[in-house]
Amino acid sequence: MAIVQSPEDAEVPSIGLYITAGIVRRHGGKIDVESEEGKGTAFYVTIPYREEPSVSI
Repeated sequence: MAIVQSPEDAEVPSIGLYITAGIVRRHGGKIDVESEEGKGTAFYVTIPYREEPSVSI
């Protein structure tokens, strides 16, 4: 799930990227950035897949 706020409306414009970067790092992922003049910036987030541990009761 992702919740997005426009940087123009945000009290701290970079907070969303800061939080996302922390979550990605915590899970061993990475963020790739591509920027092209006139077309904007794209952020690609990759987080390794981990199977949930099985639980026996």
